[in-house]
Order: sequence, then structure tokens, then C-alpha cells
Amino acid sequence: MGSTSLMKYFLIIWLLSLAQITNGQRPFDFDKNDTNQTNHRGKKHGIWIAYLSETVSPCDKEQAFYYGYELYDNGKSVFKFNNYKWRGKGKIECKRNCDTTERPMLINGTFEWYDETGRFIVLEEYKEGKPQYFTGINYDKKEPDKESFVQHFYYDKLWGGLPGTFYYESFSWGQLFDKGFYRKGHKGWDLFSL
Repeated sequence: MGSTSLMKYFLIIWLLSLAQITNGQRPFDFDKNDTNQTNHRGKKHGIWIAYLSETVSPCDKEQAFYYGYELYDNGKSVFKFNNYKWRGKGKIECKRNCDTTERPMLINGTFEWYDETGRFIVLEEYKEGKPQYFTGINYDKKEPDKESFVQHFYYDKLWGGLPGTFYYESFSWGQLFDKGFYRKGHKGWDLFSL
């Protein structure tokens, strides 16, 4: 086999591998005009509008303070706003574009949560309705000032430029515990460690 034939062979193998990893499609088209769509089986696919309370928890449109975008791939949630129990406790601070008379407004800014004792526990950053960054801290029960586990989600660091993918890092007792990309593989969406 000549060098040109060998290069063609490896190019074809690489393209087939890439098609298998992404199932031959870009999982999300971020065109905001194509929201709330379903696939041929009636499952959520692409961008869906989510209505959010002042604590960035899902709620009905009538009670919404914000709205943002959730991401689905053939019924599988890739990014979804959740109603975490800690959101209703402690204190929340919004760092920009958080006060308006027009509601619901597109979520855009940085939100910080503090527990009942005043300890910082979560930071979420959104831009134009989409997540940009998240960090969450768990504290040791015996030594409440020590961080036992910290997670970081970098939604602006995409795997292979594919929308919906993101980079993840976690630390246990100050040491790197895991890092990788959340992306779609041949078995679906999952965290792939580096």
C-alpha cells in the first residue's frame, strides 16, 4: 500500500470514528428560533425554553423571573435547570443584569449561593440564557471550614467544538480527583475522563 493510499485509509477510518462518536450529527443547533422541538419519536430535542424563579429554579411561566435554555439530544437531558433543595436556603446574590421590571427576562449574569452559616457553596454564570460556568463546594462535616469536594463545569470549553459538550474538573481535599469532557460517545452522553 502506497503512502497516499495509506493516508486515504487513515482519513476514512478517522471520519468513520468521528461519525460514530457524534452519531453523524451535531447534537444541538443553537438557533434560538428553533426552540421546543421534538424528534420523530416525540422526544425533546435541541433547545427548550425553561422558566425560572428568582433562585434559578424551574417554575411556571406566570411566576418566572428569568428564562433560559435547556439542551436535549433525542430525549436525553444534556443541560437542564434543576430544583435543588439548597436553592431555597441560605442567601443568593446576583452580580449583574438581575433587576428589571420586564419579566421573565433572559438569564444573564453570575449567581452566588451561601448556606445558612454564610459559607459560599455555589457559583453559576449564564450568558444569553446559556450556562457558562459552575462551581460547587462541599464542606467537611467534622471541620466545617475545610472544603472536602469541589466541582467545576466549564461550559465554554467544548469538546471538538461541539455544542452541548463541556469540560469538568473535581477536587477532593484540594487534590485533583477527576477531569474530562462531558460529551456524546457511542453509548450516549457521559463524562469521559482524561
